[in-house]
Amino acid sequence: MRERAAIVLAALFAVLAAWVSQHSLPGDGDVADLLDPFRARLADLAQLFNLLGDPLVALLTVAALAAIAARRAGMRAAALIVLASAVVVGTAVVKHIVGPTPDWVGAGHGDSLNFPSGHVAYATALCTAVALLVRPPRDRDVLVLAVAFPLVMGVTRITAGVHLFSDVLGGYLFGAAWALAAHRLLFSGS
Repeated sequence: MRERAAIVLAALFAVLAAWVSQHSLPGDGDVADLLDPFRARLADLAQLFNLLGDPLVALLTVAALAAIAARRAGMRAAALIVLASAVVVGTAVVKHIVGPTPDWVGAGHGDSLNFPSGHVAYATALCTAVALLVRPPRDRDVLVLAVAFPLVMGVTRITAGVHLFSDVLGGYLFGAAWALAAHRLLFSGS
């Protein structure tokens, strides 16, 4: 089931990447317009979530989560956390392949690389890995946080004006597919 989900997510990501590299995603600007009234109220939260993607903060977060996972579920669980966080390498590669999307350039951002959102892919992959390791219903609070964290990360990236909705959507798809593939790699046959 998880393997199929990873394949579907990866295929959806590939279609989205191919599309946004050449065309506008319908509604891309509408999402930013919809969130615009919340921009000022979310500014501090956007700064906090930007900081959570800082390399040093991310490294400390991954180390702490890996230590907790190792203690609770063993070394393969810790390896899943670390491997999931390596999604940042994958997003860097994809950003160079896709390049700046037409909507991004058209919005006046120049040739900076925008697709997919690395912050969102990182948050999604890490939280998907955590969600794959927890035991419901005992860890229901952890599951709620594992869903909420990437969702808020995506909203704050759009309201901060550093990503388009398509970038965030790509981050969700890429991050989840990456974590599911990492889980399959580490836990197949167990």
